Amino acid sequence: MHICPVGHQSTAADYCDECGRTMTVAEPSGGGGGSEQPPWGTLICRICATEYTPDDQFCEGCGHENPSTTVVDVVDPPPDDGSSGKRDPEPPPTTRTLWTVRVMPDHDYFLRVLEWDGPDAHNMHFPHEQEPWTQELTGESMRIGRRNAGTSSAPPEIPITDPGVSRRHAMLLRCGDGTWEVMDLGSANGTTINSGYDRVRRDPVHLKDGDRVHVGAWTTLEIRRVDL
Repeated sequence: MHICPVGHQSTAADYCDECGRTMTVAEPSGGGGGSEQPPWGTLICRICATEYTPDDQFCEGCGHENPSTTVVDVVDPPPDDGSSGKRDPEPPPTTRTLWTVRVMPDHDYFLRVLEWDGPDAHNMHFPHEQEPWTQELTGESMRIGRRNAGTSSAPPEIPITDPGVSRRHAMLLRCGDGTWEVMDLGSANGTTINSGYDRVRRDPVHLKDGDRVHVGAWTTLEIRRVDL
């Protein structure tokens, strides 16, 4: 007969017949005393996982008589150093919006100018070799005009070499919401939008992403919104 760590008699040598404990304590031999009982952790009912003591005949959780048990050492959880995977949600990425203008020679617009038969229109020659260029719209306003090296006045923020563009031709103005609008400054040949025939006056016209402003004999300025 074997004795389990809590004193139950068991015919089995590996697990106690009564409480299911592992037979880790040696049987008393001869006249000597048995081995000292080791400390135990928490007893857990295998039926419902309720804790109980070895003296309990019934599990308080499920009422099962003499439930099989397992011994669980109670260990404090390690402090969370952030490696457990629980992290504060990352803030959404911030975006920045800017507006640009692409200045280009526009052959379709040039042909419309020839149809209008304006002054000196047929003396103009379309600059096929001229490349488009782009710049960011900054500040509160940007003047569109022809650079004149013979004057001491400040150059326009958007310089145009088109001979049909006046020195002070048009102005781009920033709105409160970051968008832009255009107004004509009393130019000789006028300003139009999106292949239209109606000229822009001194009352500003609001511009949307992709709108095209036409000035001079062949120049088109395309307004673009860029979200970064």
